[in-house]
Amino acid sequence: MPLPAFLSHFLPQRFDWLQIEVTSHCNAACRYCPHTLYHSHWQHRHLPLEVYQRLRPALKKVDLVYLQGWGEPFLHPDFFALVAMARQAGCRVGTTTNATLLTPEVISRIVSSGLDILAFSLTGLGSRHDYWRPGTSFDQVLDAIRLLRDEKRRQGRDTPHVHIAYLLLRSGLPDLARLPEALQDLGIAQVVISTLDLVAAPHLRFEALRLAGPAAWRDLQQHCAEVIKAGARRGLTIHPPPLPSPGQHPICPENILRAAVISADGQVAPCVYLNVPTQEGWQFLSHTSRPLQPCHFGHVQDRPFPAIWQARPYRAFRRTWQRGQPPPSCQDCLRIKEI
Repeated sequence: MPLPAFLSHFLPQRFDWLQIEVTSHCNAACRYCPHTLYHSHWQHRHLPLEVYQRLRPALKKVDLVYLQGWGEPFLHPDFFALVAMARQAGCRVGTTTNATLLTPEVISRIVSSGLDILAFSLTGLGSRHDYWRPGTSFDQVLDAIRLLRDEKRRQGRDTPHVHIAYLLLRSGLPDLARLPEALQDLGIAQVVISTLDLVAAPHLRFEALRLAGPAAWRDLQQHCAEVIKAGARRGLTIHPPPLPSPGQHPICPENILRAAVISADGQVAPCVYLNVPTQEGWQFLSHTSRPLQPCHFGHVQDRPFPAIWQARPYRAFRRTWQRGQPPPSCQDCLRIKEI
């Protein structure tokens, strides 16, 4: 379906990124993840190639295609075809993995595919990581990073750049000081620290630093300042979790004005937190809870992505953010919680 010409005047010149959930299947059983906690109600699905192909015209205006959502991307049987199509459209391409499927043969394909960014998920160091992420292994992640480093040298390539997606739980604060030493000399481009911002079970409230109060958050800031300096001394760039500014209008760190998420069934959503593939999940806050409610604006199998982006409901959603008034679906989000 062609896009009406007048709509092009209302679209961004470029989208910073398009996050495409290639699969919601996962071979791990992380103790904090809604995939594990709501497994019996989970909607397991791979993104069909024909749905992905409908995005190809829109990809010409996207800087980064990120092939990841609520699953392990390398479970998708056509993962490397998805990478190739995005690169053919002129996009940089990235993904995040738990490293369980990264055999030497897969790593060789990753490097030769031209993938630009490969992020590895960690939740703590050593045995703490292994406890929180059953089915994965901290040592296996480091081994995969070393194999990737060696394979890039063998093929004479600089990419993919290696990132670490480091989930910091409250009980994991003691690990933070050891992070730079544990990751040095592995060729890691950057470490991005996040906190538990979707609390999917009441017993996990303690692990969510954004629910721990101002004193705990100030302590976290001090820990992060120290680990950033320690990382810099070892050539490691470390980014702390974003903190909303007191007294200012909330700003969504998911960049919803210049980015979007496509779910594995082709639905367009503003962010992954409004795109959890279950109908039975809950978000637990300090003293209350609410059901997880998806927020979708259309299906790319029915309409082109630019037409969905510019349709009245999606524009209205973004306008509320531009006015500094988060819509109801976002008001309880821990990502914008003022500490």
